[in-house]
Amino acid sequence: MQKNGRTKAFLLKAMRMTVTQLAMLILFCGLASARDTKAQEVLNTTISLKIEAVEIKRVFSTIEKQAGVKFVYSPNAIRADQKVSLATTNKLSEVLKELLQPLQISYEVVGSRILLRKKMPEKAALSDEISTPGPNATVPSDQVVKGTVVDNEKGEPLPGVSVLLKGTQRGATTNPNGEFSLSVPNGDAVLVFSFVGYEPQEQVVGNRTQINIKL
Repeated sequence: MQKNGRTKAFLLKAMRMTVTQLAMLILFCGLASARDTKAQEVLNTTISLKIEAVEIKRVFSTIEKQAGVKFVYSPNAIRADQKVSLATTNKLSEVLKELLQPLQISYEVVGSRILLRKKMPEKAALSDEISTPGPNATVPSDQVVKGTVVDNEKGEPLPGVSVLLKGTQRGATTNPNGEFSLSVPNGDAVLVFSFVGYEPQEQVVGNRTQINIKL
């Protein structure tokens, strides 16, 4: 009798755990669906532009007023002072496609924020004239550095921060959680962290694989 009681209690506990896990799964799915729905609503907003040789940062300001969104980006990374011309009335998704694709800028919608990143150029194919290293040759390998960038005062993650390998065009941009990942050639590499409204910072990689920054 006592054994049956223990078995029953165990089954009830297992059922409660299963119900809790199921509820959590439904909650997470609901949140993900809500984010997707919000992003789609933002991208379906009708935008009207008629601009001629206007700095792209001013174009972003115009779109922000019409769509009720906020662009997050590093001015240096995307060259926000470059000028563009565009005359269109269309959904925001199509406007961004026309505006950003020629400039090699990608975007991601997170709630009412639009994160902008500079697309990294693909590595050029090696010329046939370059000889293939012999079997005993040592090929240097890059080291991957990861980290998080947060606001120094609030401690909140900063999305859209530019992380650039100094002296090169190689770089990355922090994701919505303020995280980044970048390959560097060696420990002498210097990373430059920059974001609009914040003082840039430089960090020597050294032997670190994790670099967390407060701007």
